Amino acid sequence: MSEGHFHRVSKLTEDVRSSVHKYVDQALDLMVGERGLTCFVKVEEYKSPRSLSANNLYWMWLSQMATFFSQKGTAVTKDEMHILMRHKYLGYSKAKKIGKTEIGELLNSTAKLKSSEFCHYMEKIDAWAAQCGCLLKSPDESEYRQFLSKQEV
Repeated sequence: MSEGHFHRVSKLTEDVRSSVHKYVDQALDLMVGERGLTCFVKVEEYKSPRSLSANNLYWMWLSQMATFFSQKGTAVTKDEMHILMRHKYLGYSKAKKIGKTEIGELLNSTAKLKSSEFCHYMEKIDAWAAQCGCLLKSPDESEYRQFLSKQEV
């Protein structure tokens, strides 16, 4: 057993409870008992992250858009397109003041989006790109296309 493992629980039965207790006991024995490390145990709500295929499609689209807009006269990178899409569709966190230091607004991250939120984000990007004349390529079997087909039912 190594540090950083996760145990997802969706139904709490005695078997699951026993399994989780055993898992935590083993992890604590190894990390604290044998290695003398300090650790913490965190229980939080599971949120389905976006898949690797959705992430790959997103970055493929950013590259397509960067190429399209660069050919129109303004050199743009996929990273700059990422910033622009976050600006347009995810917005900013509120500014915070910690003591006398003020932390300004920051662009919200795509990394914190749940799978369904990420698909909605992708749908907005697809529509915006099409309005600009940039038709994004997407394999029919992609997670995004599957999500859209479910929305049409």
